[in-house]
Amino acid sequence: MSKFIYVLCGHSNCGKTDTLNCLREMLQSQAKSIHLQFPHGADRRETFLLDGKTICLTPGGDIERVVKDNLKYFEEQSADILVTASRSRGCTIDAIEEYCKNNDIHVEWIKKSYEHNLSISTQCLCNQETADLL
Repeated sequence: MSKFIYVLCGHSNCGKTDTLNCLREMLQSQAKSIHLQFPHGADRRETFLLDGKTICLTPGGDIERVVKDNLKYFEEQSADILVTASRSRGCTIDAIEEYCKNNDIHVEWIKKSYEHNLSISTQCLCNQETADLL
């Protein structure tokens, strides 16, 4: 079975964590939570079992150390799918690309941005729509 990594990438404070927390709520209603870890405060890692697949959700990803820790968590959980966050350029992207290349894992990049002219409720709807896509 192939492994997949879905990366929600964007600049800091663009709503990556909010979007992945929307996805967490969706998974909590449809899947079984099998592991929970609080390594970085609010950016908790959680692993779910859904339709025979193990899915890791790791919202933190603005610095290289956190991204590498998220990849290690994915390995430790022997998961099939990782949904994580990353900046849109630099060492966080490089760490994910290198990991995927070395481990023959398919990676898909989803861009996230914050629209400054949107109301808070509209931005929340955008976050929810992106979570639905993931």
